[in-house]
Amino acid sequence: MTYALPAVPNVTATAHVLRGALGDVLAQVNHTPLPTPERLFLPKSFERALGRDELLVVGPTGSGKRLLSRLLASTSHRRPMAALAPDARIDVDTRVFALDAGRGDDPAALLTRLADRTHSRLASLALLATAAGVIPADHNRAWTARLAWVDAHADEIPQRLAEADAELDAAGADLIVLVSGFETACATRAAGRRSLDGLLTSLPELVRTLGLRRIVLKLIVRDDLVDPTRHASSSPAGRVIARRCVLRWPLHDLHGLLWHLLTTHPKHGELFRHLAFRCLVRASLGRSALASLVPQALRELSVPAAWCLPSEAYFDANMQEALFHGLTGPFMGESARKGFPYRWLPTHLADAHGDISPRSFLSALATAVAHTADHHADHDFAIHFRSLHAGVHEASRIRVGEIAEHPWVQPLMAALAGHVAVPFEFADAEARWQEADALSHADVVAAEIDSADSARKRLAELGVWREMKTGRIDVPDIFRLGFRLARRGGVPLRRDGEVR
Repeated sequence: MTYALPAVPNVTATAHVLRGALGDVLAQVNHTPLPTPERLFLPKSFERALGRDELLVVGPTGSGKRLLSRLLASTSHRRPMAALAPDARIDVDTRVFALDAGRGDDPAALLTRLADRTHSRLASLALLATAAGVIPADHNRAWTARLAWVDAHADEIPQRLAEADAELDAAGADLIVLVSGFETACATRAAGRRSLDGLLTSLPELVRTLGLRRIVLKLIVRDDLVDPTRHASSSPAGRVIARRCVLRWPLHDLHGLLWHLLTTHPKHGELFRHLAFRCLVRASLGRSALASLVPQALRELSVPAAWCLPSEAYFDANMQEALFHGLTGPFMGESARKGFPYRWLPTHLADAHGDISPRSFLSALATAVAHTADHHADHDFAIHFRSLHAGVHEASRIRVGEIAEHPWVQPLMAALAGHVAVPFEFADAEARWQEADALSHADVVAAEIDSADSARKRLAELGVWREMKTGRIDVPDIFRLGFRLARRGGVPLRRDGEVR
């Protein structure tokens, strides 16, 4: 049987149109704190993190912890979240009490109590009472007042919480007590760990002993605040830490996000659905992939519900490579000798742990589109391979900005700029730190980094650098470029604002 494929102009004729549309979509994404409910995309780790029983969610800087908190607090996103993550047991009736410990009404008093083992149970009780709405209004304006009221009425709180839980059960609704922002609320990592330890030690046990069924907990924290060695594996906190959910963005989720954003866009979605369809059919990816595609060629692609990406496009590497090369072309040069964009880009965006920030990924592409429009306007594809270099530079700038959550990193890395070339011997870095007195910088001291060896370990833990088998230090491009460290080969530093 012969199917009539949709009439789509060739790539050369539509490259500038695709480029403009791609730039529009990516620009909107980078300036939108939350996606619209109908365009929501959840990576697999987010689907798990939304789960009712996932008490502790951790993630490195840039992994989407704040996005997850905002999604949970957004009532308009409950229905699509329920559809995308049915096992999470979140629905339109779910209620959320969100506490960002780094903002709001005097959370310092609560964190101080949590960090004190003798008062952590009382602080956890105050948190539950506040979330359940059982504290009188005239005592519910700041954490100092809440703590004082709970302290004076500690015997009444369990009954009040039980009544609130029963009301939720009768309504068939859950109350999620969502706590985040420890990393910005506490002056040091040690202080953050103490407050988090207090919460992990007292709160889950408190919920269990009170028999609460509908009031559930969810803590979203930066991964370096969680130290499994601080708790016995058999302790309540140790069990919670062992079951923690880690936010990650593997490459297939990044590409799934990209094509979901492109093909569901209200203005440009039709263009990208045509491009995706053509790329997948021409790639001849096999019967299993094409079986669901070819019959749909007869449908009207301009209607979002009529044709969408096959499910394989969200996890199959071959299919995602065919789609991505529809935007960039197949090579990083005139032939395969220079590499392939689908494989080249993540190599230069990953940190030392192999993690890629979604913001870095999308910003790299947005910059590459703009660079192509300015320098390679006649190129046959939406993105020129050389423009991906410019994209990596911008992504590095953004990633260095994200890592500023750890203020001690900047003085250590800035001391190396212009003095070492990657890869380098650690002894060279240590000598440079001594020469620049970097280890005496206030932010380094505040981070409790008291030696060069301590700094080496902390930078490796953060993924800023890694130790090679030869013992030398390698700094991935995603940090190397932003910190202006030279490298023998690889993506060069900018000169006069341009990539040479």
